[in-house]
Amino acid sequence: MKQKDKFFSSLYIKSEYEKYENLRGVFDSTFIGMMIKTGLIVSSEQWSSLLYGDAKYEVAMEIIINKFSTSDIYTKSIEKLVQILYQVGVEQENLLKFQTHLKFLPTIHLNINNDNEDNRPL
Repeated sequence: MKQKDKFFSSLYIKSEYEKYENLRGVFDSTFIGMMIKTGLIVSSEQWSSLLYGDAKYEVAMEIIINKFSTSDIYTKSIEKLVQILYQVGVEQENLLKFQTHLKFLPTIHLNINNDNEDNRPL
């Protein structure tokens, strides 16, 4: 920001952000990243609807979500779900079984995305 006199200031935007799409992409990425870091789990379709009022930006939102996704996000989601189920009265024994099955799911996802044929499930 440059101050020309004590009553007036100007804000100059970097040339890479002069196009609305570029600026909007940075905003979306920053905003979604902050929400993911706080533990908010929202689908790409929901983000598209929330930020644009339309589901047509779902692919762009999925790319942003994938950029911020880490392996511990899934684990934290399972822990939150188990806590909620416990609070509503699901028995501890059933929660443990449920949690065991849910912890298996990420290994399936990893095998699907693995290019090595030997690691694919049969």
